[in-house]
Amino acid sequence: MIGTLIRALLAVFLTSALAGAVIVGLPWLPRQAIDTAPASAGLDAAGRALHWYKG
Repeated sequence: MIGTLIRALLAVFLTSALAGAVIVGLPWLPRQAIDTAPASAGLDAAGRALHWYKG
């Protein structure tokens, strides 16, 4: 019981810490690093999937 609670809290903490690091680090990334082909392809695929889902 206690171990499960600690694991859940640790997972939440790690997830929020990772999200915070991404949000803080994003403005410091060079524009070319964001505009790479795999990232663009991933965003394009996500956009198409969302469009398909919305009908």
